Amino acid sequence: MKEPGLLTVIVSPTNDISGMIYSGDSYSECDQVIYVSSGEEAIQVCMERSDIGLVILPPDLRGINGFETVSKLREIQPSLPIIMLANRITLSALRLATQVGCNEIMEIPLHIDELSALCRKYLKNKENAVIT
Repeated sequence: MKEPGLLTVIVSPTNDISGMIYSGDSYSECDQVIYVSSGEEAIQVCMERSDIGLVILPPDLRGINGFETVSKLREIQPSLPIIMLANRITLSALRLATQVGCNEIMEIPLHIDELSALCRKYLKNKENAVIT
C-alpha cells in the first residue's frame, strides 16, 4: 500500500478520456495515474487501495457499465467523489447517474479548463484521486 497523503488517479482509456485528462494540468497535484480498462478493474483498485479520492469514468466502460461501477464503488467508499463524463447526456442518463451516486455528470468533449476546475473542486480537501 502507498504512503498516506500521496495522490492517485485512475484513468480508463474509454472515449479517449485518458488523452483528454492527461493532456492538461488537471492532475498536477497527483503523484500517480493508474490506467484501468474496465469497471471491474476500477472497483478492484478501489478495494485494494486507500489512496483513492476521486473517480472519473464514462458510462460505457468495458464489462460492467459506468452506472453499475458507480453503484458498487458507493458500497465500498460511500463518500468517494465520482464524476461521469458522457458523449451525450439524456434525461434518463442524468437521473440514473444521480440515482447511483455520481457527484457530477458532464458532457464531452469537455474543455480541459472545465475538467481542471471539477478536479480542483473535489480534490481541494482530498489527499487522493481516481479517474476511470
